[in-house]
Amino acid sequence: MNTADGSGKNNMSLRERVGAGQNLAEAGLKHESRAEQYEVVGPKDAVFAVAGEDVILLCSVKPNISVVDMTVEWFRSDLKDSQLVHLFEDRVDKNTNQIQSYRGRTKLNHQELQRGNASLKLSSVRVSDEGLYKCFIQSESWSDDATVNVTVEGKRFSSWRTSVILISVAAVLSVIPGILRGVFARKNREQYDVVGPTDPVFAVAGEDVILPCSVKPSTSVVDMKVEWFRSDLKDSQVHLYEDHVDKYTDQSQSYRGRTKLNHQELQSGDASLKLSSVRVSDEGLYKCFIQYKSWFDDATVNVKVEAVGRPPVITVDGFDHSGGLHLQCESEGWYPKPDLEWLNSEGVSLSSETTETHRNTDGFRVKHTITVHHRDDKIHCRVKLRHHVLETQIITTSKC
Repeated sequence: MNTADGSGKNNMSLRERVGAGQNLAEAGLKHESRAEQYEVVGPKDAVFAVAGEDVILLCSVKPNISVVDMTVEWFRSDLKDSQLVHLFEDRVDKNTNQIQSYRGRTKLNHQELQRGNASLKLSSVRVSDEGLYKCFIQSESWSDDATVNVTVEGKRFSSWRTSVILISVAAVLSVIPGILRGVFARKNREQYDVVGPTDPVFAVAGEDVILPCSVKPSTSVVDMKVEWFRSDLKDSQVHLYEDHVDKYTDQSQSYRGRTKLNHQELQSGDASLKLSSVRVSDEGLYKCFIQYKSWFDDATVNVKVEAVGRPPVITVDGFDHSGGLHLQCESEGWYPKPDLEWLNSEGVSLSSETTETHRNTDGFRVKHTITVHHRDDKIHCRVKLRHHVLETQIITTSKC
């Protein structure tokens, strides 16, 4: 058993010991597993994958417990040095030492980690992916692992096998129509992707916004699970649709009564979320997660919130020794920080002498000053944030 100071049977690392022919029990890790009553489990039978398609390598902790704060490591135990396939540690994916052939093809569902599900999605399967995989999970005082045996079938064989099935489909349908349709339905769904916008979605505080999310090619998601959550915050469920109904039990308090899925649009694969009465605190990263049995995928939506502040106010703040007129312009309630500029009657920008920016619960407050020596002119103070512009003017006159 490994101790907190790193002492144990020897100084070899976990992968070195596995690579040297020891299993994890011999490496001194199973004892802690039994002590905490938890167990990492994988599939009993081999997982069959088809080259060019995606596959899910099942792995979870039983009884269910969140593994978000644990280390989850997937590696090939049948290769030299037990090479890294995917690493999740300190709440983020760390794939610096990942095998080159797996780059960009592995994915853990971070939301599912909260339920103890550490299954790995492997995309665009290759024949070289066939082999033994270890799903290793470790907390500060506990660790365990499970082995997943992956067998890969080449495309040519897969096509031949599919042809044979299609030839026999009429006979099979008369015996087990429900099962066969289920197989084909699952097969088809595994060719779909969940997609969201490539650019950030801009929302205005106090207004409504639509967070786009859909399945491509279009297919009904009425029978699937659709979950929206904040990937940049802990325990932040935004909306859950499951078993044909919306479920709000675990929804974050700040989103209560402000989210809506269009159930009619779900039939065409559109799982976009309507968020009402947008708040500045709504800014962040959102995940649109869709799942049907063993298939799942997600898309990220980056929401940027803008709050339009109050119209700028120009005040006269006296004169300098040469008769110059001191002007001050101030505006508040903006988010994020806006740009403030002075302009003369011809629209030429004037340089501010002093600038101040403060942030409070209402947003940003900006204040700029300028001294005007030329009279009988219109001076404009303009505050802008992207396409939002508010402007005020003052007319200066010569002394009588």
